[in-house]
Amino acid sequence: MATLMQQALDAIRCVQSYGWRPTAQQWADALDQLATFRSVKFLDGAKSREQSNGILSLIWCAIGNAYQELGSVDEAAQAYRTALTFQAGAYFADYYAKLALRHHLSDHYADALRALEDGYSEYLRTPLATRFLGHAISLIHCPRGVWDFWRDTALRGMRRRALRRRLVARPNA
Repeated sequence: MATLMQQALDAIRCVQSYGWRPTAQQWADALDQLATFRSVKFLDGAKSREQSNGILSLIWCAIGNAYQELGSVDEAAQAYRTALTFQAGAYFADYYAKLALRHHLSDHYADALRALEDGYSEYLRTPLATRFLGHAISLIHCPRGVWDFWRDTALRGMRRRALRRRLVARPNA
């Protein structure tokens, strides 16, 4: 019998197999496949808490992406927030911030801002050679993904400023 960790990796591979632009039906299938992990706090078979949290964060990010593509904004924002409980400053911070800003989700501004700032700090802590190698590998495997990364990087400062302004302007802040 496969461990929960192996099931999680299989589910992620299945979602990745849908390609760059999955259809609505594939996103719905992804939600069904990932539903198993909604109540999971630790993956049996993981080598460490850090590994388990990384995979669970990836799963919740995929759930958030699926909900966002299917038009369920509130569910998407909640999924991204849940992903933050497993890994602060993760790679999906730009998606989360863009969603919160575009749909005026004031309850999510603080978490989205924290995710952006933590993610950028984590990125800067990564050695330059490692970042360069990661970008080179990504360019080979998914050229469009590299373009999206650089576009989001360019917009990250603007999103951080917009979130800060909205947090200050919130009447119940």
